[in-house]
Amino acid sequence: MIKLKNKFSIILIISSLILSLIVVFIFPLIFDSFKAIYFRLLIAFLIFFGTLTTILLIKLYGKKETKEFIEAKTLENLYKNEIKQKVKLLKQKFNDALKIVKRASVYKIKSRYELPWYLVLGEEGEGKSSLVKYSGLNFPINYEDKNIDDNEGFKWYFSEKSIFIDLPGHYIQQTKNPEDPILWKYFLKLFSKKRWRRPINGIILTISIDTFLNRSNKDLENFAKQLRDRFDELSQIFKSSIPIYLVITKSDKIDGFNEYFNTLSKEEKSEIFGITFKNKDLENNNISNEFIELIQRLNSSIIDKIHTEWIEENREKIFLFTEKLSQLASKIIYFTDICFSKTRYRKPLMLRGIYFTSIERNYSLSEKPKALFMKKLLKDLIFEEADIGIIDKKYQKLVKKTQVITYTASVLIILLCSFFMINSFVNLNDKLSEYKEEIIKLVDLQNKIDTKSNLEELSKVLKQFRIVNNLEEDLRTNNLFNKIFFKFDDKSNYIKDVYNKDLLSLLLNKSVNQIENNLRKDLNDFSKTWDNTKAYLMLSIEEKRENKFLQNYMESNWKKIINSEEVQKNLAIDWANLLELDFKYNIKQHLVDKSRANLIKVSTEQLIYEEWKNKFKYLDKKSFSFSEILGENTYLFRGTKYKIPGLYTKAGYDIVLIDGAKVLDDILDNNWIIGNKINLTKKERKDYYDKIIRYYFADYKRYWDEALASLTVVTFTDLFELNNQLAIFLSPDSPIITILKNLKINTNLFSKIEILQNSISEDNKTTDESTFNLVEDATIDPQSVKSLREYYKNYNELLDDDYKRKGPLNSLFSEFTKIYEIMNNMNSSINLEKDSFYIISNRVQGKISPMLVELNLMPIQIKKWYGTIIQANLDFIVKNAKNYILNQYNRDVISFYNDRLRDKYPINNSSNINVDLDDFNEFFRKDGIFDNFYKKYISNFIEINYKNSVVESRNIDGNRLSFSQEFIESLVHAEEIRKSIFKNDGTLGFSINIKPSFLSTNLATSEFSYDSNILLYEHGPIISKRISWPNIKNISNLKFKLFDLSNKIVIEEYIGNDEWAIFKFLDKNHLSKGENLTLDINYSKYGYESSYIIDGSIVPLYLRSNGLKFSLPSGL
Repeated sequence: MIKLKNKFSIILIISSLILSLIVVFIFPLIFDSFKAIYFRLLIAFLIFFGTLTTILLIKLYGKKETKEFIEAKTLENLYKNEIKQKVKLLKQKFNDALKIVKRASVYKIKSRYELPWYLVLGEEGEGKSSLVKYSGLNFPINYEDKNIDDNEGFKWYFSEKSIFIDLPGHYIQQTKNPEDPILWKYFLKLFSKKRWRRPINGIILTISIDTFLNRSNKDLENFAKQLRDRFDELSQIFKSSIPIYLVITKSDKIDGFNEYFNTLSKEEKSEIFGITFKNKDLENNNISNEFIELIQRLNSSIIDKIHTEWIEENREKIFLFTEKLSQLASKIIYFTDICFSKTRYRKPLMLRGIYFTSIERNYSLSEKPKALFMKKLLKDLIFEEADIGIIDKKYQKLVKKTQVITYTASVLIILLCSFFMINSFVNLNDKLSEYKEEIIKLVDLQNKIDTKSNLEELSKVLKQFRIVNNLEEDLRTNNLFNKIFFKFDDKSNYIKDVYNKDLLSLLLNKSVNQIENNLRKDLNDFSKTWDNTKAYLMLSIEEKRENKFLQNYMESNWKKIINSEEVQKNLAIDWANLLELDFKYNIKQHLVDKSRANLIKVSTEQLIYEEWKNKFKYLDKKSFSFSEILGENTYLFRGTKYKIPGLYTKAGYDIVLIDGAKVLDDILDNNWIIGNKINLTKKERKDYYDKIIRYYFADYKRYWDEALASLTVVTFTDLFELNNQLAIFLSPDSPIITILKNLKINTNLFSKIEILQNSISEDNKTTDESTFNLVEDATIDPQSVKSLREYYKNYNELLDDDYKRKGPLNSLFSEFTKIYEIMNNMNSSINLEKDSFYIISNRVQGKISPMLVELNLMPIQIKKWYGTIIQANLDFIVKNAKNYILNQYNRDVISFYNDRLRDKYPINNSSNINVDLDDFNEFFRKDGIFDNFYKKYISNFIEINYKNSVVESRNIDGNRLSFSQEFIESLVHAEEIRKSIFKNDGTLGFSINIKPSFLSTNLATSEFSYDSNILLYEHGPIISKRISWPNIKNISNLKFKLFDLSNKIVIEEYIGNDEWAIFKFLDKNHLSKGENLTLDINYSKYGYESSYIIDGSIVPLYLRSNGLKFSLPSGL
C-alpha cells in the first residue's frame, strides 16, 4: 500500500513538472495571454510547487506522530476549562505544601530539600493511603485536604522525616479521564521546576496481593507495561534514576499469613518482611534466589510456630503458608521482570526491593491500626537511601552552568544599574553646572548684540541658544534614571520663544539686507537677478515660498561673504529653523519693479524655457551616456561618460509629448516672478509652446552633437590589439552599430500628428480633419521634429528599421574587412617588417586600392572613428615598413660606407688614407649601392627637388613615410657628386679647364703641372690647359711652384702618386665663386699670391657643397 502511494506521488510530481513545462514552452504558441514570460513562470511555479506542497502535507498528516499531536491538541481544547481548573488546584496544593514545609519550625531554612519526598503510587483500592497513615510514622502536621475526592486529588503527608505524595490511582492507566495524560505531565513538570535538584527521592509502589492472585499473566503484563511507561516518564523528566520500592499490600489474604505472624511481638511487627537487593541494577540481582532464601528463612521457623500453636486448623495453615508464598513468588517475579528489567530500548529501573505488608486487624478500639513490617522498612531502609537516586551528570552540569550564568548576569545587571545610576547622577550634576554657565554666556552675548552686529556675532548668539536648548532637553530626557529619579523644570518653550524672536528680528533682517544688496549689484546678470527676485518675493508671498530654494540660495551667498565653514553651517541651521516659522516680510516694491524690468529685457521665452527645463529635472536620473550601452566595448572609446540629460532622450521626448504643454501651462499660470499676466489665450499659450519646443530641439541637437564629438576611438600600437579592435568594429555587434542604433532611437522622433498619420492605413484616408486639428492643437510642431530627423538623417539612414547596417555602411564594412584580412595575415607573418614594406609599396604603386574611398562618404563622426582606426593600422604598417627599410639601409649602405668610405679621403678630407676609386665608384655611381637603395626602398615614398633640396612625402591614405632632413641632404649630395664626377655613360671621370688668373708683383713665374700637363704663367698671355681625371693608371702627380723675380723657387707644393691629387690641391687652397659658374683657386703664403680659374662639371660640387666631403646618418 505504501509503495502504491509512493508511486502515485512520483507520478503526480512528474505530471505537474511536465504540465509546468507545457505552460512555459507550448502555451505561448497557443494562447496570446501567455506571451509574457513572467506570467508563464508564475503559473508553472504554482502548478509544480502547489502539487509538491499538497503531497508533502498529505504525507505529514498521515504520520502517527502528527495524528497523536493533533489528537492531544484537540483533547486539550475540548477539556480546556476542566484541565485549567484541575491544574490550578494541583498547583495550589503544591504551593500550600511548600508553605507548610517552610513554615514548620522543625524543617527550618532548608525545608525544600531537607526532607526526602516520596511518591506513593498504585491503583485505586491497593491500600496506598492506609499504608502511609498506618505506617507507624509520626505526622505532626497531619495535613490533609478534605475538599478533594480521594480518588481524584493528590494528597500530601508530612512526617518528621519525610513527605509522601499520594497519587490518584487512575494516573497509571490514564484511561479514566481524557485529561489524565495532560495533568500527569503537568504534575511532573511542576516537580521538576520546583524541586529541580532532586524532584523526588523515591517511589513506593503499592500492589495488593489480590492483583497477583486474581489477575492473569496477560493482565499483569499490561499493568506492568503501564507502570513502566509512567516510571520512564518520571526518569526522563526528572533526569534521574529513581529508587523504587515494591510493597505488596493486603498480604493477610495469603493463606496462613495471619496464623504465621500472629505470635510476633510489637518490635517484630516493625521489622522488614521481604527481600532487599544488594545491587542497584536489577540485572545483577537474582530475584528467584532471593525469594528462595526468604522462603527458606520462613521454613526454618515453621516447626517452632506449629509447636506453639494450639489450634489444629491454624497449624495446617502455618505449614502451608510458605508453599502459598512460593506459588505467589512466580507471578511476582514475572511482573518485576516486565516492569523493571532492561530491554532493547529501555534501561533497567532501580528496583530496591520487594516487601510485604498488611494492616493489623487484631487491635483494640483505643489503638490505631498499624501496617505490619513497615516502620523499619521506612525508617531504616527507605529513608536511609533517600539520596541513592542517580541524577543525570549532564543535567547537573547544565543546571550548574545555568545557575552560574544566571547569578553572574544578575550581579552584572545590579552592577551596571548601580554604575548607570551613579554615572547619571554625576553627569546630571555636571550638566547642571554646564547649563548654568551656558545660560550666563547666552545672556552676556545677547547684551552685546544689536542691529549693527555682523553675521558672525549673530551666529554666535543663535548657536548659543541652540546649545542651551539642547542642554535643557538633555537634562529632561537624558536617560531613564533621570526621568525616574531626577526632575527638571521644562523651560524649552520659553527658550524657543526667545530664540524665534531673535531669528525674526535679527537673522531675517540681516538676510533681507543681503538679498536687497544682491538685487542692486546683480542687475546686469540675468541668472542672478532671477534668483534674487525670486528669493525676495518669497519672503513676502508665503504661499509661493519654497524653503529648499531659499535654503540653497542663502547658503550659497554666505559662502561668498563668510570664510568660516563653521559659521556658514550654523547660519544654515538657524535659517532652516527660521523658514519653519510663519512670517511675512514687507518688501520694497521699487526694488522688485526694477529687477523685473531688467529680467524682461531678456527674452521672456528664454526665461520660461529655463523654468520649463527645471520642471523636468527629475529626468536627470535617466540621463544617457554611451558608457551605459557600449558594455564591455567601452574601453575602445574615450569620452563615453558624457551625460545627456534624460529630457533630451527618447524617453524624455515621450514625456514631453504627454506633459510638455501641461507643464508650460503651470509655469505660465504661476509666472509671478516677472509679473507677467497669467490669463493667456489659447493661441498665446500655443505660441509660447512652439518657441519653447524650438529651444528644446536646439538643445537636443547640441547635447547629441557634443556626445558624438566627445567620442574618440582609442588607438593601439600592438598588432593583436589592432586585430582585436578591427574584429570588434566589424562584428554584427559592432559598437558603431550600437552607437548608431541608440542615436537613431533617440533622434528619429515623430510628433503626435505624424504618429497618427502613420498609423492610419491606406484604406482609411477619409479621417475627419477635426481629429488632426485637435491633435495639432495640443502637440509639438511637426516641423521642429522633422528638422531634428533631417539633421541626423545621414547617420540614421545607415541602419534599417531593424537596426541592421545597410547601404554605404555595408560598403564601408566590406572595405574594412579587406584591411582586417591584411592585418590578420600580418599576424601570422614570418617577416612582419618586410610584409609591411611591400604592403605600403603596393599601395603607393596602386596595386592596392585606396582605403578611404568609402570612408569619405560617411558622416563626419563615423569618418572620424573609422579614420582613427585606419590611421592606427597604417601607423603600425608604416612603422614596421620603415624598420625594414632601416634594416636594409644598415645592411646594404651603412655597412659598406663604414667599412670602405668613412674616415677616408675625400669623404673625410682630413684623413691621410684614400678611398679606393673602385669603392667610391661602386657607392656613388648610378645604380650603385646608394642609388640602388634609394630607387628600391625610398623613391616610392618621396619626391626630391634636388635644386632646392626639398622633399615631399607621398600621401598613403592620410599617412606618410617620412625621413630625416640629414638623410635627405645625403641623397641630394650624392646626386650632386654623381652629376659632377661621373660621365653621362655612368663611368667615373671628368675633364676641367684650368688657367692662371693672377700672379703677385713680387713673383716672376707660376708653374702648375698635373701629370704631363704643364701650365706656366709669367705676367703675359693666359693659356688654358684641359685636365682629365682620373688618368689611365689611376695615379697622378701634381706640382705647384712659384718663382720670385730672381727666378728662384720660393713656393713648391708636390702631391705625388695620388689618384686624389687634384682634389687635395683644391682642398688646400681658398676657393671662391668666379664669373660664369667658374671656380677661383686662390693661393697665398708668405706674401706670395697666385690664383687660377677652373671651369668644368666639378665646379657646382664645390660651389653648392663642400666638395667630395660626405656623411651618412646612422638612421633614417
